[in-house]
Amino acid sequence: MNTRLASLFFVSALAMGIVSPAMAGDSFTIKGFIPGIADSTKVTLVNVDGADPKMIAEVITTDGNFSFSNSVDMPSMCELSFSQVRNKSFGLYRLLSSRIMVENSDIDVSYTLPFDSIVKANPFVVNEKFMKVSGSASHDQFTEYLAKCAGVEEDVKVIGLKHTGKWMETKNHPDTMAIYDKMKYEAEAGLAAARRDFIATHPAYHFSAYLTVKELAKIFAYTGDEIKAMVESVNACPDTARVNYVCKAGDRAMKHCLGQKFFDFNVDNTDGVARPMSSYVTPGKYTFIDFWASWCSPCRAAIPHVRKLHEQYAGKLNVYSISCDEEKADWDKAMSEEKMEWTQLRLNPDQVKEPSRAYAISTIPRLILIDPAGNLVCSTYRPIDIDVYLENNLR
Repeated sequence: MNTRLASLFFVSALAMGIVSPAMAGDSFTIKGFIPGIADSTKVTLVNVDGADPKMIAEVITTDGNFSFSNSVDMPSMCELSFSQVRNKSFGLYRLLSSRIMVENSDIDVSYTLPFDSIVKANPFVVNEKFMKVSGSASHDQFTEYLAKCAGVEEDVKVIGLKHTGKWMETKNHPDTMAIYDKMKYEAEAGLAAARRDFIATHPAYHFSAYLTVKELAKIFAYTGDEIKAMVESVNACPDTARVNYVCKAGDRAMKHCLGQKFFDFNVDNTDGVARPMSSYVTPGKYTFIDFWASWCSPCRAAIPHVRKLHEQYAGKLNVYSISCDEEKADWDKAMSEEKMEWTQLRLNPDQVKEPSRAYAISTIPRLILIDPAGNLVCSTYRPIDIDVYLENNLR
């Protein structure tokens, strides 16, 4: 194929979406302007597309302008941040951070409001509303997403702050927090649904693939079939690197998917006798497990909720609290103080490793629900997730 024909093929392929925008160049150059920003403001660009954020550019502003160049392996979600020294004792302070989809092309960035106005704006407002980006087709996709979902994102921020404020105000009063837990759960579920809908209606978008990876990173959030469907939907994306990236994320997600048989492990009873957890799981009945410890304040605060489940679903739900205390004496003391009427078990130091790895337990409390067939159907740190599942499935 001669050079002219090759060029014509490339242009046609790009127009049809066969060639991804990332292939249009080997590097990107971002030129930006933000009115009213002070000289010597530090501007950084961090690639947050993967599990580990990576700094890819930093410059200092001059007359409101900034410019930097580098490259990305594929169209990637990045954070464009602006920092200034507001107090010499604390050094640089980040005042503004905006999301931007970066690809290897010439990209122009500007803001429609002066810098101070954006910084002082309502913290719940998605600040990308004040941002104009040209030269990045993948950012155009992100802008389309914001047109549909920015309001839902803002609702999640508002309710999240109210939830935190009420938690501090009431010192985590269970009746009050149950109301705010439900509000937060519904808001977050609404955002997740809106994102899934956007992905489904725009399967070829790079931004949809980015959202898919973020969803796949959530442990025990989806069944194996749901994970496979999410990965397959990204096959419509024209960027091979992005498709491969999503496939790898899908493989990792399958290790912690819902619907798989629960992982068995040994656990001690109050007499120090070790038995497999499977001996406590009754076929034909739901099993709830609460991993906790005497030294864990959130765990102790959740005990009234566990008690409520024990009473509300008596005869329908087996309830077990499994302590992760290293010392049996600490466990014994806490059981005496809390007066927990349901079955109490403990992982001794030699038993902790296996269930921690299998259920990805990095923090406690960790709440697990096993269905009558012995399948894992919920694994979470939020009691509201257990409540919703039982309300919908255990009458």
